[in-house]
Amino acid sequence: MSVKIKLFAGMVAALIFTGILSVALVAHAEEIKTKAYYEMLAQNEETYVNSVRRYLADNGFKNAGINLTKTFDGDVVDEYKLVINHHSFEYASADKLDLMEETFAYGDGFYLDGDVRIEFSF
Repeated sequence: MSVKIKLFAGMVAALIFTGILSVALVAHAEEIKTKAYYEMLAQNEETYVNSVRRYLADNGFKNAGINLTKTFDGDVVDEYKLVINHHSFEYASADKLDLMEETFAYGDGFYLDGDVRIEFSF
């Protein structure tokens, strides 16, 4: 085999290796970006739930059950559902529940990316 053929084969192999390495690096970078997104979501959701819990405790609804679930549209959060359960909601006025709903809906813009549906149960 001549030197030119060996050199050409070496160049082709180097180009193929470089292409494979580039694809692997891009995939790894995307994986890191996705992982960071989900970690950020989890942290923001925890902060949001803690702020809801603190508000409820400060307004006479200590030990309320709070459940925050989410649905995805592809890889992005589409919607959250916040369900708050407390036996005293049965006796709370509609105005008080409306005020809490507005407060929680206003606060979601600071922490959550999707729309939030809020439900109270007793």
